[in-house]
Amino acid sequence: MMGSYSFALHSIRVYDGWGDTRRCLKTAIHEYAHHLHQTEFEKEEKRQRPHGPEFWMIFGQLMKRAKKIGVDVDSYGPIVDF
Repeated sequence: MMGSYSFALHSIRVYDGWGDTRRCLKTAIHEYAHHLHQTEFEKEEKRQRPHGPEFWMIFGQLMKRAKKIGVDVDSYGPIVDF
């Protein structure tokens, strides 16, 4: 596990077990995508899976925006425009 998101605790945690900054940044973006999915896209109300297509669309957009502003991350997962 590289990170976690807790809606109940209002927290995102990123674990730095490998000392790889890019991996930590991707993990932070991944966990923030969970936060947005939960709070802005009504994951629970719509009964969506934690890593379903809606989540990956949010994550993809965040990754695309991070790259656009020059954040050094490797691309993984779909990058989808919407």
